[in-house]
Amino acid sequence: MSKLTEKIAAFCERHPRVYNAVFAVENAFKKTVFDCRECGQCILSSTAFICPMRCPKQLRNGPCGGTLPNGRCEVDPDMDCVWFLIYNRAEKLGRLELLTEVQRPHDHRLQGTSAWINLMAGRIPGVKVFSRSRRGKARNKELGKAEQ
Repeated sequence: MSKLTEKIAAFCERHPRVYNAVFAVENAFKKTVFDCRECGQCILSSTAFICPMRCPKQLRNGPCGGTLPNGRCEVDPDMDCVWFLIYNRAEKLGRLELLTEVQRPHDHRLQGTSAWINLMAGRIPGVKVFSRSRRGKARNKELGKAEQ
């Protein structure tokens, strides 16, 4: 991201009480609102604000191919396929194009760490922000990275 955010992240990591406070606030919000799984590598903005780590197979790049005809999960037929939910919400939000982007594999070393601090430290890609162009067509920008 920037030198400033990297310094803030480094400060948090040097001071466990500060880090734990940031992580507690992050978890209180993200677990309540998004059913966060603390992967430390949040991609909510790319998956229509539904955590893909809720998938029993923890797939980050689309469904497994075993989604049942009714949109249920093959591993747990009592739950909706997470990617079925992601696709439907992305369609409603006009964000389907974000689903075509290939996500990095999950770095298990980041599991149980603060995605906010990892973002500030530059360990994970920036957040996708939705905006509208003059003609009303969906357009996305990535915070923290210059457009090329």
